[in-house]
Amino acid sequence: MRKAKRTILTAMLICAGLVPVCSAKAILRSTKEKYPTAFELLDKYAETQDKIQSFRIVTETRAKGATNHPISTSRGKTQYIVSHSDVRYDGNRMSICLERWLRLNSLPDKPLGKNHKSYNYNRYLWDGKSSFSYAEASEPGNLIINTSPEAKNDFTIAQSSVKTTMGIFPSDTERIDTILRKAKGIHVRQKMDKVGDSECYVIEADIRDGKYTLWIDPVHGYNIARAEVRKKQGNLAAGKPLGAGFSISSSFKFARFEQVDGIWLPMEARLTGESKWPGGHFSKGTTHIKKTSVTLNPDHEALGSFVLDDIPDGAKVFGLVNLTGGRTCTGSPKYLWSRNAKFVVEPNGRLVVYDPNQGHLPVVKTLPRLRLFDLKLNARQTKSKSILLCFWDMSQRSQQCIQELAEQAKSLKQKDVLVILVHVREIKPSVLKSWTKKNKITFPVGRFTRRLHEELRQAWGIATPPRLVLTDRNHVIVAEGFGIGELSEKIREADNAKD
Repeated sequence: MRKAKRTILTAMLICAGLVPVCSAKAILRSTKEKYPTAFELLDKYAETQDKIQSFRIVTETRAKGATNHPISTSRGKTQYIVSHSDVRYDGNRMSICLERWLRLNSLPDKPLGKNHKSYNYNRYLWDGKSSFSYAEASEPGNLIINTSPEAKNDFTIAQSSVKTTMGIFPSDTERIDTILRKAKGIHVRQKMDKVGDSECYVIEADIRDGKYTLWIDPVHGYNIARAEVRKKQGNLAAGKPLGAGFSISSSFKFARFEQVDGIWLPMEARLTGESKWPGGHFSKGTTHIKKTSVTLNPDHEALGSFVLDDIPDGAKVFGLVNLTGGRTCTGSPKYLWSRNAKFVVEPNGRLVVYDPNQGHLPVVKTLPRLRLFDLKLNARQTKSKSILLCFWDMSQRSQQCIQELAEQAKSLKQKDVLVILVHVREIKPSVLKSWTKKNKITFPVGRFTRRLHEELRQAWGIATPPRLVLTDRNHVIVAEGFGIGELSEKIREADNAKD
């Protein structure tokens, strides 16, 4: 009834000439229009976000923070971090190159170089088949490879440094519109609020994931111009409920938007946040994020976006070969990244000739420290020599193999091949010493010294001893599981192998 009276009054004012027609139309329009619903606004937001399917985004981040948590080495002291990230995504594959300068005493007024003492480099990649995580605090660094069916979950937008500007907030693993669509208690304030120069709709939601307040900017593609997130006990953080005494609060303000290929994107944001733990412990900080370059739908193949071309040779590799149930087994072979390798290892542990066209990774299999086999050999004794490991036991077959090697001892020495015997079952050193003396064996003799015999046998592929393993002069394994009759040929291959 009130709305009808207002409409009649407006019409009378127009007829009396007391209100301009254009103003009257606006008044009439305002009586008919309603604020969009929260889900209608989320649809508009998603429409903009869904246009961004492939990109390269380069970002600079400057942050400061402090914590009083007892595990922190800088407890109570403000620390500063500067980072540069290069994130590439094609809708499936993802690459993140992250340079960081950690634990600074203040924010620098000029760019820092790679030789700065606080420099740290990380590379993350999902190439469509496997995930790769490389960390280099000091060269050559460590590379973790995951070839399991779950590998794709290792790196998504939620793990990238652009997550916040793409609608995935800290402690969340999904885009905000996806989270809020599950909500029942969600509404739009019946009054717009100004953020910067824009009048924004305000969405409020109090749900299982937390309490969210979003300012949606209709002028800039219905992007989020401001956001506040509060989480307390029972709310989900990283997919798990927060326990008693835990809380998380975050506040975001997106200071600048730009159009890229007709799509509005947030280019700068300021984030503040605080996490609290039981016992009065906290961590809080402020971060300024600035996108310095955005390319939508780039030619990723031309850019080499999803190629591991930044891993230095010699990086330690973990996870590619898993023959011991995921456990670290002392005395197992070691794996290194080496682009010049001739023989590389497959995920099943088998050695093959390296062929990148066949999808082989440049990962070589190398010897562990020989002292782990209770061997007292110094570096001078093994330097620039091929090594022939013979894993054996006291079976007649093993003893015969060792006797045949002993007959070739002189020629093997001339070829700079050092033969080392490693007993694969639990045995007293005195028994080994007595046996080698009785059989006039002059080769160094070691043994599995730890109670991991089954795991070690599995890691070295030892089913029935003896098992021969040959390395090149750099101690990279080039052949294993062959017979004595093939030894000369394998040594020639080792001499020709380049690592």
